[in-house]
Amino acid sequence: AMLERRMAWYALDREQARQMARAAAQRGLFEIRHLADVTRYDEQFNYVGLDQRWAQGIDLVAEGYFVDFTPEDFAEDVCEVRIEDEERRIALNRASRVQLEALKALSSSTITAILDRRVASTRGYQPALFVSVDELREIQSFSPEQWFGTADKAGLRDLLCTDGDMNFASVNVNTASRAVLEALPDADPRVIDQIMEFRNGADGEPYTADDQAFFNHAEIAQVVKVSAEKLGFVNSYCKTSSRSFKIIGHASRRRGKVNAYCTITVILGGSQPTIVSWREDAGGA
Repeated sequence: AMLERRMAWYALDREQARQMARAAAQRGLFEIRHLADVTRYDEQFNYVGLDQRWAQGIDLVAEGYFVDFTPEDFAEDVCEVRIEDEERRIALNRASRVQLEALKALSSSTITAILDRRVASTRGYQPALFVSVDELREIQSFSPEQWFGTADKAGLRDLLCTDGDMNFASVNVNTASRAVLEALPDADPRVIDQIMEFRNGADGEPYTADDQAFFNHAEIAQVVKVSAEKLGFVNSYCKTSSRSFKIIGHASRRRGKVNAYCTITVILGGSQPTIVSWREDAGGA
């Protein structure tokens, strides 16, 4: 009887966590809808950057979403959502040969295999785009340092993505990490230093209230005081907006022993964001 009660309580906690994770993801979806409205109706804000509301993590407990619960009900537990710009990384399914060759860990045969997958074959096979960056490991063997990175250098898995705007291979200069910008062809470290300094604002820290973003390439040229030649890699491989986002809702119960995640991938376009995928995962002790 004791075991049955424990199993019943666990099932209830797991379902509650699952429902809360869905609610968190839906809260994130609301933020993306708001972003779509702003960028569609106001040209001044037709950009995507870390200074916007979507980029700040949202704690649903702190926002008072669960009015029927007391603070003790959430002791050591969470219900939160974070949103990631999928176009902050290099698009594996769209990157040019030049972009791929700048990624030193990729062999020439792997680059050829990546490009070959994008075109229909003479035997009638359709293009086979990458669904996950991990598929690269089926083509080439990478060392842990090459794939996962080190304390000083990002690995391939943190530089690439498979989602994103399929019409462009550019990365968003407002959301890309320093490592991604450094991985672009002909990247100039001094240009990247000025870009990051501008983005981080007065306090020099990312993801804070004084973060800034570039509205367009003309503003980048005004802020970054270098020659047009040195700024060439930004003009060729960067943009200031994004259309693809990943929303991750996370909730826990039983002081973190029961966890649930709801992950939604969306594409901006038209009057409403289009949901590309919806995945739910649960776990716990």
